[in-house]
Amino acid sequence: MAQQLVQRYPVTQVVGIDLAEGMVAQARRRSRDYQVVQADAEMLPFLPGQFDLIVSNLAYQWVEKFGQAFFQNYQTLKPRGEFIASFFGWHSLRELFECLVASGAHDFFPRRLPALQDVEQALH
Repeated sequence: MAQQLVQRYPVTQVVGIDLAEGMVAQARRRSRDYQVVQADAEMLPFLPGQFDLIVSNLAYQWVEKFGQAFFQNYQTLKPRGEFIASFFGWHSLRELFECLVASGAHDFFPRRLPALQDVEQALH
């Protein structure tokens, strides 16, 4: 997605983030057109008001405290900045979670994906 943003907005500085070291290394190998930072969404290493736009695709459902992560985004946005995110919800991957519970493996992955009302509450 970062590469597509660079192509669409060539005079804009694009910064990609990921918590996983391997994903950051892979992104850095793929392109030198944008910066990639290893960071936790709950504690972003950016200055207040640094970004005009924050875009996230399928990441926040894995964040433990997504309300805190949303607040981090809010702080790093400029006034009138925009936050756009998509993520899996409560019913996504339902079969996977049912299998984890049935197998007893849910002890290793106990948390379900967020319900819409939880996301709405966190955004407020």
